[in-house]
Amino acid sequence: MKSKIRIIFIFVFIILMLVQTACGKSSNIDTPKAEATALVSNGKTDYTVVYAENETDSNALTAVSELTNYFYQATGINLTTESDKNLVWTDEAKYISVGETTLMTQVNLSVKFDDLGYSGYIVKKVGNSVFLSGAMGYGTLYSVYEFLAQQFNYEYFYKDTIRLDKNVKNLELINYDLTIIPSFDLRETGFSEASNDLAYLRGIKSIFNGELFAGTGGTTYHNWLDTVDVDDNRTKHPDWFSADGLQLCLTRDMEGLGDFVSEKMIELATEKPSLGYIIFTQEDFNVWCNCAECTEMLDKYGANSASNIHFMNYCARKVKAAFPDRDIKLVMFAYHQCTEAPAVYNASTGKYEPIDDSVIVDDNVVVYYAPIYASGYFDFYSEKNQGFDVTMQKWAAICKNIHMWTYSMYWKDYFLPYYDFGSMQSMYQYAAAHNVVYMFDQQQTTQTVPPDWGRLKIYLNAKLEWDVNADYKTLVNDFFVNYFKDASDTMLELFNDYCIYSELMIDKYNLSGLCNNLVLQDKTYWPQAKLNHWLDLIQQAYADIEYLKNVNMDEYNNLYDKICLESLTYRYLSNKFYSSVNYSGNTFKSDVLRLGISNSRESGLIDAILD
Repeated sequence: MKSKIRIIFIFVFIILMLVQTACGKSSNIDTPKAEATALVSNGKTDYTVVYAENETDSNALTAVSELTNYFYQATGINLTTESDKNLVWTDEAKYISVGETTLMTQVNLSVKFDDLGYSGYIVKKVGNSVFLSGAMGYGTLYSVYEFLAQQFNYEYFYKDTIRLDKNVKNLELINYDLTIIPSFDLRETGFSEASNDLAYLRGIKSIFNGELFAGTGGTTYHNWLDTVDVDDNRTKHPDWFSADGLQLCLTRDMEGLGDFVSEKMIELATEKPSLGYIIFTQEDFNVWCNCAECTEMLDKYGANSASNIHFMNYCARKVKAAFPDRDIKLVMFAYHQCTEAPAVYNASTGKYEPIDDSVIVDDNVVVYYAPIYASGYFDFYSEKNQGFDVTMQKWAAICKNIHMWTYSMYWKDYFLPYYDFGSMQSMYQYAAAHNVVYMFDQQQTTQTVPPDWGRLKIYLNAKLEWDVNADYKTLVNDFFVNYFKDASDTMLELFNDYCIYSELMIDKYNLSGLCNNLVLQDKTYWPQAKLNHWLDLIQQAYADIEYLKNVNMDEYNNLYDKICLESLTYRYLSNKFYSSVNYSGNTFKSDVLRLGISNSRESGLIDAILD
């Protein structure tokens, strides 16, 4: 019965998405006063952008250039920029203050920057001036994007798809009084097309991992053996390694190994004075040390993670002693054999509790929860992922700082459709409700240009990680209208039909959605009639933009390639199971290469399916 209700709900929801409506924007901006201040009047402005004289943060400096660039695109006006040196604020002064300038002190603008984190910001109007600032450079940059969104309808959908009002000749300055804190303080995209492009990352308000995070041994994750080299140390320190040499042993000589590793951490923090997180995580093998001491620890605590917690707490105290005035957190994985937390349920309180005080995670240690065996088709409220919900509750009972790594792709086949549109928002809502501060939804992390609605996923990941309660339907609609333009109606019809079919298929076949499961590599799930219908819609989308050949060939080619990218998955399936003429093998190969697609799987280049 529940499954039928779920299908009906999704069907009604998707149908509602077909109705495209004008989208309003809610905010807590005050209504402008009667005597409004003109930001732009008759194609001119009296405003000057002010920045801190000694500003060195790259994101804060970018904020100034982004503001002046988009202001020019919207109005044709080149804003004057000036440092805050010797500037004096008055009620009549017309400044756009970006970052922590001296003007903020002059107006007694009281902001609790510690509460804003890395990404939060304020946008406030005082007198005739407006102040855009965050505690970190990220927040300052995002405050500029907020200002542009409110004043000029700015929105970043893709690196060549940016909405912005143009030819603005007259515009009042909004009476701002905003303090914005996102759902997750830190958000990382799961697609390399964005993560390898700093401008793209900034546009979607996603962090560049390397600016705040670094791993010991020169690598970011799975770096135990990069930090503690087997060849250099195994003879001298055999107790530092598991018998198979695949992982470290954290119990037999914890202090000796801990001193060695913490020294590496201290060296790294010294080299990188702005570093916020030091990553030290196990190798990517689903094994753990099984020596007598580690086995005894497992028997006592019921979780291998107990030894990891003891070890990371030891290192964290060493790092804290070396840098008492810096907020540096160490990152450990809750992953594979180390997923479970050493906590037990107390029936009298109805809560989970640490087995003993030694497994309470220190405040400067982060647990990065990466439940790789959870179903990405469902959130953790679902009975499908009940065990992973329990594990989250256990970690929350012993750790204040939790990061989350979810999985939303088939890493063995990037062209196999992975449907996470039905769970994405509710999964992020779950994470936010459990006080996760850093969200990473792994998608096609090694793919240069992602098929399977990848660019839509990048946009939705970013928007919903910023605000888990954002209007999903509006986000999807806005993306299609701006990204596909004249082909938006047809492409939205294709997407909606794909969503309806995927929901029905998941329910009918009780699909797991595990990222390593390739059950969908079977024609049972892909009827030829359905694939042909989707490919017919692709042809209709091409027809929608045909007129552009005689109007704007560059625009035609751009839209053609965006449509073509979404055709590849269905052409791949059509040929795989039906040797369909729709696939057109040589054309498929040339399209894949022309569009710049690099991989067929996580560690497999595209040539593997083209030859």
